[in-house]
Amino acid sequence: MAAANASSATADVHGLVMDLAAGIVKKYLPKSGELRKWTISEIERSLLDDMGQFARSIVEARLEADPQRVVEKPRCPDCGRALGGVGSEVQTHRHTLFGTIRYRRTYGVCRPCRAAFSPSGQRVVFRQGLL
Repeated sequence: MAAANASSATADVHGLVMDLAAGIVKKYLPKSGELRKWTISEIERSLLDDMGQFARSIVEARLEADPQRVVEKPRCPDCGRALGGVGSEVQTHRHTLFGTIRYRRTYGVCRPCRAAFSPSGQRVVFRQGLL
């Protein structure tokens, strides 16, 4: 049942992304009517914005559609010990080539190394005495 729900959700997201793509194409190459009068520079700027939005939508949809995308073994990147205080599903924003995307990921803390780490992110070293 869960697989069917995931498949249905993926199909729904796929449809939304395809509708977004169709809207972008229609903006620049409508099937009928007059073409908008704009310069090459205007087309480039507008298309760059639209493609950034489209790329962000695909990245976010892909991450949302497959939350188990990578089997992460939360270990400290420095010493290899298992991370303590492992939490999951923290809302995160990350700046990419396509702009800021939102996604969720796990995190943990290595007390001996005084480092916080997300297996899909970067570690953060804490000052002595904070942990």
